[in-house]
Amino acid sequence: MTAKNNHAKHRKPSAAMPSHGRQRAFRVILYLFPLLFIFLLEAGLRLSNYGGTLDLFITGPARLSNYYICNRNVARRYFVGAKQVPTPANDYFKKVKPENGFRVFVLGGSTANGYPYGSNLMFSRILEARLAQALPDKSVEVVNVSMAAINSYSLLDFFNKVLHQEPDLVLIYAGQNEYYGALGVASMVNFGRSRAFVLGYMKLARLKTFLAVRDIVGALKSLGRKSKVPPTATLMERMVAEQSIPLNSPLYRAGVVQFKKNMQAMLDKAAKKNIPVVLSELVSNVSGQAPFISLDEPESAASVFQKAVELTSNGHYELAKKEFIKAKDLDALRFRAPSEFNAVIHDLGREYNAPVAAMDSAFQAVSPHGLIGNDLMIDHLHPNIKGYFIMADAFFATIIKSGLIPKSPHPQAPVSQLQHSWGYTRLDSLCGILSIDVLKGGWPFKPHSARNTALADFQTNDVVEEVAKQVIKYDNVSIRKGHEILAENFEKAGDRDAALKEYKALVALKVWSALPYLKVGEMLVKYKDVARVPELIQQSLLFDASPLSYILLGEARNETAQYYDAIAAFEHALKLGAAQTDPHIMIGLLRAYASTGQVEKEKEIQRLLNKARPGKNSGGGASNLDQLLQTAENHIREKKYASAQSELEKSLTIRETGLAHMLLGQILLQKRQAAEAIDHFEKARRMDPDQPLLLYNLSIALVQQHEYQRAWTILQHIDKIAPDFGDPYNLKTKLGAALNKQ
Repeated sequence: MTAKNNHAKHRKPSAAMPSHGRQRAFRVILYLFPLLFIFLLEAGLRLSNYGGTLDLFITGPARLSNYYICNRNVARRYFVGAKQVPTPANDYFKKVKPENGFRVFVLGGSTANGYPYGSNLMFSRILEARLAQALPDKSVEVVNVSMAAINSYSLLDFFNKVLHQEPDLVLIYAGQNEYYGALGVASMVNFGRSRAFVLGYMKLARLKTFLAVRDIVGALKSLGRKSKVPPTATLMERMVAEQSIPLNSPLYRAGVVQFKKNMQAMLDKAAKKNIPVVLSELVSNVSGQAPFISLDEPESAASVFQKAVELTSNGHYELAKKEFIKAKDLDALRFRAPSEFNAVIHDLGREYNAPVAAMDSAFQAVSPHGLIGNDLMIDHLHPNIKGYFIMADAFFATIIKSGLIPKSPHPQAPVSQLQHSWGYTRLDSLCGILSIDVLKGGWPFKPHSARNTALADFQTNDVVEEVAKQVIKYDNVSIRKGHEILAENFEKAGDRDAALKEYKALVALKVWSALPYLKVGEMLVKYKDVARVPELIQQSLLFDASPLSYILLGEARNETAQYYDAIAAFEHALKLGAAQTDPHIMIGLLRAYASTGQVEKEKEIQRLLNKARPGKNSGGGASNLDQLLQTAENHIREKKYASAQSELEKSLTIRETGLAHMLLGQILLQKRQAAEAIDHFEKARRMDPDQPLLLYNLSIALVQQHEYQRAWTILQHIDKIAPDFGDPYNLKTKLGAALNKQ
């Protein structure tokens, strides 16, 4: 054996080296392990629903499960660690768009969200009513995803989800929050000024793992650190990081670029899907709001504003307008969008062939001397109630002018008339005013050191003011709750008209409850104003299907001579558990059967009705009735109205007669209870439709209720059937004057 072989024989064996393939596998596992950990962590956080659902649209509750609603927590994507975040409106829309659907989405900030009022006064709700009137064959849905304190970054973040819901049209009113809204270049809620970084952040914010890390870091940063913002600070105050942004400074230009690029990105997305977008000019209070921060160079905002005031005093309004706008642009606190933003909006409109609502012109047209100020604005940039109706009208006019919907052959009622009949009350107005008082009680309207005493200083004088104060003061008293409290209060006090207005406001708020829809429907049936009742009942059925819904629907169908539909509605009420002896059902069926010639069914209902009425089967039923009516007439001649009313009400327990209802109507008219009088006159009219005295009394009652058009129609009918009857109270002249004022 050679020495070489001997050495090889006695050498210790070395550990086998892994192959190159195995080494690569180990490295891949090493690299993949963190990714696997993150994947499992993300899956676990999703299973536990960490942080809740932050999707823009979520499935509605209970009977709204076939609808999407706007997620009340979606703003938590941007507002880290906040106890309360801005919320979108309570709009809902069908998951499956109807074949005849016309769907509109509205995007923007607090103005588009209707601040400082409830959602019943958002311009989108008013616009929805106008569109529904213009498109009677369409199922119109206007969905508002706007919120306070967000800007074009959030809108861009929402935009893909909005486009996914098959909109026929998108409306954008945005730009006022560009500097201080969430993720804006000068906002406290800011994750860098690089647009690429912010866009990346918004994508990462859809991951639960990223949100968890973000929340942990935020909590650690806040440990032992006192907030510089006082606890009573308004949201407006909390959002500002950079107070002073001079015109054309680098930060100012960054805001312009941010706005333009985000708007371009949205318009690009819409253009690719061939979905039309309507933009809008921005409106600010220029003559009623002095600059917040005035810098000395090169020209101070305060001096320019003062010059504008002097020009106004001297009647030089066009020159004053230019100076007011210049002062607003020089204001270094960028709560009002500079004029350059409107120029950007018009440039984008031309570039993408997107119509632009001439909002600034619309407000100027109805402002004294064309100077937009406190007549239409409730603070520095939010419209008052009249202003929101103007906004809706301006968008509607732009939609019509641009051919986005066919022009209706029927003329639209003027927006002022719509405002008169809209679902809002004094409570809405007071809550708006008080909200702004609280806003103006803090910075920047007052120094940081000043104590906000707006709520404490508000002294209440009646129940409406007391409820308004509760709505603003307490988180658990919403504007909905306020309207409910007042409606119940007015009902107990017997003021049905005031209660009806509160319930109409609840309907305009789109509360997720059947009650207000049924209450309004019930009162409209009593007033014989049933045109809207089927629509109200249909809306109520989203939340509850009760016998009352179908009883009201049946009564409404009877009033419009749709008797077979009325029968079907009453029968459905019986299937849902209504008592067969319910007087509303029996009287309704009696009328419908009589009108459709179903004699045997009519007799059967009449038999049940007679059985249910005490005194009918006693020997002298008919003579008792005659005696009661005669006694009542004698009491009326003697002006013993209370006794007459008692006798007439007794007569109705035996049998309904046109005479009893007419006499009761006359008594109630004497007592100035016009609504109840109308109810009885209408019942008498069904039994004797062409009695001139009855019709004239009915017209008097309608005038007292300010229902001038109905009263005028009845007087014209009297002229046809009884030309010699006359006009003892000169109603025609009075009505002519009232109608001209409208």
